[in-house]
Amino acid sequence: MAYGKLRRFIELSALDRPWVGRVFDKKRKSAPPRDAHADWDWNSDYASGVLDRLWRNDQRHHHRLLASLLASARPNPAVLDIGCGEGALYHTMALHRPSAYLGVDISSLAIERARERAKATPIDGPVAFETGNGSAYETDQTFDVIVFSECAEFLGDMGKVLDHYRKNLREGGKFGLTMWLATRQLPTWELLKTQTKVDDEAVVCTAWGGAWIVAVLSPR
Repeated sequence: MAYGKLRRFIELSALDRPWVGRVFDKKRKSAPPRDAHADWDWNSDYASGVLDRLWRNDQRHHHRLLASLLASARPNPAVLDIGCGEGALYHTMALHRPSAYLGVDISSLAIERARERAKATPIDGPVAFETGNGSAYETDQTFDVIVFSECAEFLGDMGKVLDHYRKNLREGGKFGLTMWLATRQLPTWELLKTQTKVDDEAVVCTAWGGAWIVAVLSPR
């Protein structure tokens, strides 16, 4: 418990003082981040049920805040959800009446389940879920909002990823982000802040100690 509180204090401090996170990471061994597009078997994770926790009420506070912020910035948005998994964010965004929704994930099993789950929460506009590489997915459609929820750390160089999706963002459109708060992932957040204008930023904490960065970003 004491270590968890210390770690959270360090992570919050490192949000505005990146050197704090770098010092902390040098003093501990951490596993390298997963590469969503290398050898990690995401289908096995979904099949085993290890990711079922993402549907728990106490795991979705960041979705609620992000959905509200995005709907405030772009009412009834057309949404592209990169790294959509089984569609957890869709069910939160649906409460804000998006005009269209496209979810993309590298896991074919997650996409299959997302399609089934979405039937229980229809919206007025078109809904689709497709299997694809989130760092380089191609579509001719344009969107009011492009979301990266708990996946930015798996997509490689986020500067290149944002550049890739700029053509799909409508004038005045926004990028939405949620990211697990951990010192190892803060360099990705620092990079995003140099590539975009931060319109809204918050940290959502839970009673059990988890925390996420939540942000709405405008392209520069």
